[in-house]
Amino acid sequence: MSHDYGKFTNLRFRDKLVVIIGIGIIIGIALAIIFGCFFFGIVGFFSLIGVTYDSHMSLILFVALCLIINSLLEILSKGIMTKLWKDKKASLTRGVLAVVMNSLIMLYVVHKIDEGMSSIQLIRWAEWEFVLLITVVNIVFNEKKRARLIRGK
Repeated sequence: MSHDYGKFTNLRFRDKLVVIIGIGIIIGIALAIIFGCFFFGIVGFFSLIGVTYDSHMSLILFVALCLIINSLLEILSKGIMTKLWKDKKASLTRGVLAVVMNSLIMLYVVHKIDEGMSSIQLIRWAEWEFVLLITVVNIVFNEKKRARLIRGK
């Protein structure tokens, strides 16, 4: 039961506008759901570990700064690691060292941002738990990406 609806270029302007607005609404709803899950997950996690913050905007700013600065420093650390390790073979020691290095960089970033922002207060072990959460999520997503690449070959 295949219907031939024609090409998008053959549609009238009004129909094109409806399609574009519909797709935009679907994308907007999807992004809102993803952001909501992420935001309320972070709020829940921070309330569990006893982090206090003045407003939701300070929490959003804290997480955004952590992710942005950590991403920049992670790019630099990957560049340093590729310069240090000439051979391309993966090893367990190398993987553990990369995880430890990225975790220490993230801990430094979280600590400095916490010091710089007076609207959010993390105690020392809460910083460690936040870094541990980010590290575990990073490892899980990297493993999924690596498994997908292996299956594709």
